[in-house]
Amino acid sequence: MQISMMKLVFMTSLFLSSSITPAAAETIRVNFDDWCPYSCMEDDHSEIPHSKRPGYELDIINLIFNKQGIKFDYLFMPWARAITEATAGRLDALLSPGKKEAPGLMFPEESIGELKWCFYTLAGSKWNYSGVDSLEKVTLGYLEGNVVSAEVQDYIDKHKDNSLLVQPSYQTNWIDMNFNKLAMGRITAILDEQYTLDYHIKETGKTSNFRKAGCLNSESMYIAFSPENPRAKEYTEIFDAGLRRLRASGELKTILENYGLDDWN
Repeated sequence: MQISMMKLVFMTSLFLSSSITPAAAETIRVNFDDWCPYSCMEDDHSEIPHSKRPGYELDIINLIFNKQGIKFDYLFMPWARAITEATAGRLDALLSPGKKEAPGLMFPEESIGELKWCFYTLAGSKWNYSGVDSLEKVTLGYLEGNVVSAEVQDYIDKHKDNSLLVQPSYQTNWIDMNFNKLAMGRITAILDEQYTLDYHIKETGKTSNFRKAGCLNSESMYIAFSPENPRAKEYTEIFDAGLRRLRASGELKTILENYGLDDWN
């Protein structure tokens, strides 16, 4: 009887301990870029993402998905590789492509921002973008994997092997690298997303060093999900409902104001 009672106590304790152990949180593996104000890391790259200002996109997706018991695992990698990894299903999500950049992924209805590709030069330059023919007058630096307007993308693809006309960057520190190359005269123009470059120029105190030299048409960007993940469609629906809730409640406006931004819609 004593042995049976001890066995009962042991089994009861085991049941209780297992029943109160929290289940592991569901995790979405997503790429991370040092792309403030969208996604931000510490200045010394010691922490991913930034502990206090992770970027407005991360603020949004964490707020939406954490309510569903879903966490994000951020993986720092070059942009071109991130597209490949998400398309193959080795990442569950991709932040933040336009639809042309990752056509194999599953996109929600709601965007997470607006991409506007702009050209930048040294402050003393007289060059301005005035159509694709004007690109022949500069050596253009850009991030490999970005997909811009059709005519400019065709020009880049056509001249990719001519370093006198175009120079791709594949690294995760492409912003610093391209501005350093611009300062040293190794390139004479940069093509990239305006909010990111404007933020970088302001944060580094170099507003008098560089100038904007024209822009392409803007396009929507998203958090997109790999169709290899069986919950991809559900994730798009969670995002759509969550973003609409944040917009209606005013929470989205507050998040964006923290980065000096307005609602892209």
